[in-house]
Amino acid sequence: TTNGYWTMRDQKKVWQLKAGSNLNLAVQSCDKFGNYKRKEISQLVCRAEYMEETSDSAAVGAGLDVKVNNNRDGTFKGSITGTKAGKYLCHVKLADEEVDYSPFYFTLMPAFLHVPSCVALDMMKNVIKGGVTGLVGEENIVVVQGRDRFGNNVDMGGHDFCAILQFKPDAHTVGKVSTKPISFMSKDNRDGTYSITYKTNVSGD
Repeated sequence: TTNGYWTMRDQKKVWQLKAGSNLNLAVQSCDKFGNYKRKEISQLVCRAEYMEETSDSAAVGAGLDVKVNNNRDGTFKGSITGTKAGKYLCHVKLADEEVDYSPFYFTLMPAFLHVPSCVALDMMKNVIKGGVTGLVGEENIVVVQGRDRFGNNVDMGGHDFCAILQFKPDAHTVGKVSTKPISFMSKDNRDGTYSITYKTNVSGD
């Protein structure tokens, strides 16, 4: 096994690894006395179920690539690659019987931050598409949600972060309103999100 480590959770062993990594399995077939079998004609079956609550039924088990190979010497190799962060329950069966340690849980953690996948959220936590409406004279907040390259929300901060807020004059305000950057406060919330708080006394874009 690679790309992870065993922990104890819910009184079961849980394998933790980052989204996009491989969970590799090696299975040795045995007889009922524990002796290794040098040939196995039965096929190994590996199946994983997404265990997190979600309103998207299509997300159950989505993003998993499962591969199994019979080595023709009584052993099997399998690999599971997942992209959707969350907890999974994995069943590994040979001749329709669970192998040792099966079923077991594994958890896909968000991968590393991928800047092009990050999104800005308004105060209602909706993804900003094209623009956001703020109130003149009031504190307005924009939140940047960090995401990995698979679209999972990252849950750790500590990344370098910068922003520029600037007034965009129109035909009525050009030359009348400063286009210098608007002052604001930024905060690393340490949970994968970054907040921008600003106030302006001028209406416009």
